[in-house]
Amino acid sequence: MTEKAFAQHTSSLFCVLYMYRSVLVRLMAAITQKTLHTVRTAPVPSVHSDLVATSFQAYAQMLKRHPDYFTGPDDGGVDVRALFDCACFTLHLPESSAARYSASFLATLVAASTAHAVTNPILASVVLEGGLSLVKSAVARAASAGGASSSSSPLEFTTEILFALGKHYFEQWAKWLDVMAREEGFPSPCVTREKKEDFARRLLKEKGHKRKLQEITKDFSLTCQALQRTAKK
Repeated sequence: MTEKAFAQHTSSLFCVLYMYRSVLVRLMAAITQKTLHTVRTAPVPSVHSDLVATSFQAYAQMLKRHPDYFTGPDDGGVDVRALFDCACFTLHLPESSAARYSASFLATLVAASTAHAVTNPILASVVLEGGLSLVKSAVARAASAGGASSSSSPLEFTTEILFALGKHYFEQWAKWLDVMAREEGFPSPCVTREKKEDFARRLLKEKGHKRKLQEITKDFSLTCQALQRTAKK
């Protein structure tokens, strides 16, 4: 085969691969749109907990391998903003598998957003715009855990989110935690601002130690639960 023929063959192959990729991305975008619609419109979202779990498990893996697929609907890609919002919502589902894989997707997105900041800046844009919402979702879910610390516990998978934020967005994470601490009544009217500020300080201090972050979050969860029980008496 001559160099000219080889070049023509290679060019044709790239065209086929690009067409295949384009079809695959459009298919994923359509499936995503249908999945999000199903979850959003369900009277009881828990009915679709299996769909949520399998979908976000697949999205997390796809995001690791093909972050360029997640560009947004304007570019014909998967709507990563809508997925982010949905994952923050489904993080609160009582079904552990759905919440766990939602958290896994969110932590993966945080990591991917800095790793591919140049080639796919929309990922970082989504995290920066929704960072406060993500922090509040993770803290609220952890606060309701009651201190359980098994592999399927909210403490385990919400810690993954907090660890990812501390690793990749430390300065912004500190600001989001400060805003969270100053919000009255969050995550419970029983928790004082001082308790939340102490929680935030401890998280920031141990940002690089996942196990310690989980222990700190467990302590905060137990405090929230104890204060709520006291308030009910």
